[in-house]
Amino acid sequence: TRFVLAARYDFIEAHAGAICEFRVWDTARSQAEIQENMNHAIAGTQPGLLVSYALGESGSCLDRSGNGRHGTVHGSPAVVDPPSELNSGPALKALEFDGKSDYIEVVHPLPFTTSVTLEMWTKGGENQPQKSFIFYLTSGDNRRILSSHAPWDNGNLYFDGGQAIPTPGFDPSKFNRIS
Repeated sequence: TRFVLAARYDFIEAHAGAICEFRVWDTARSQAEIQENMNHAIAGTQPGLLVSYALGESGSCLDRSGNGRHGTVHGSPAVVDPPSELNSGPALKALEFDGKSDYIEVVHPLPFTTSVTLEMWTKGGENQPQKSFIFYLTSGDNRRILSSHAPWDNGNLYFDGGQAIPTPGFDPSKFNRIS
């Protein structure tokens, strides 16, 4: 698999905004499980955690899950302050992407089957285009497995080609928690 954060696999419709504390789990987590750590950085291994990126540490994309799926940062995303709600754990920052040449690429396989949970903090920038990609996961032949757009032209967050997620209160000008 190939995983691109802040852009589509062909780098069109890139995300012009910030992303912080991005996690992928190999199971469908319950609302209670998500809420338990949504405002806390995760350090170290936890059962079912495939990747945990504390973005912004010296402009890097290091996997804190213990699985070694580090990402490569392309371009020069700015290191910015994380959301104020993220209040404990290791000192965190966020990476702010320019929507043009900044993105993160992960080429390590993500071994999940039918259930997955993705968690992140994200916000759009002043130039955040509609229909931009926050993440894009593809198979070896670039077939989409999972992706997310935010915001679409109707203001909703979409996962994997059209499943609208009601997003009351989604404000692209500030950090929003997405799970």
